[in-house]
Amino acid sequence: MLKKAGAVVIALILTIFIVFGYNLSSMRRHSYNKSMESNWRITLPDGYECVYSLTEDTNGILGDGDRYHILHYFDEPSFDKEISWDEECNHLNDAINVLENLKIDISPEDFMQKDLQYHFQERNSNTLWMNYDESSRMQYIIERIM
Repeated sequence: MLKKAGAVVIALILTIFIVFGYNLSSMRRHSYNKSMESNWRITLPDGYECVYSLTEDTNGILGDGDRYHILHYFDEPSFDKEISWDEECNHLNDAINVLENLKIDISPEDFMQKDLQYHFQERNSNTLWMNYDESSRMQYIIERIM
């Protein structure tokens, strides 16, 4: 009887560790998705890897500042219906200013590629630009959080 109780306790502890480990690894893989949901009410499709991330060091406690992320999707993503894609980048000079503030060398021509789709969104005093390149399955996300 004591051996059965010990086996049940061990199985329960292993189950807790497995669930905790899965949740922790899931949070690490998609931690940027939580930021997109809270700031923009956008859910990014699963199946991406963040290949580049840069955030302005503002020493602020609220996370204000400029941000730039590059995501690579392993398969063709199915984007949230809330995202409306355009063929031109709105407020292009403002997006370039954000990138220059982050010390990223970019020119307006980099936004004129034929396979790029653009999304622009303003919420309160915050601004979001998303570019998606279908041929490489790369998504470029520029944020200015005020």
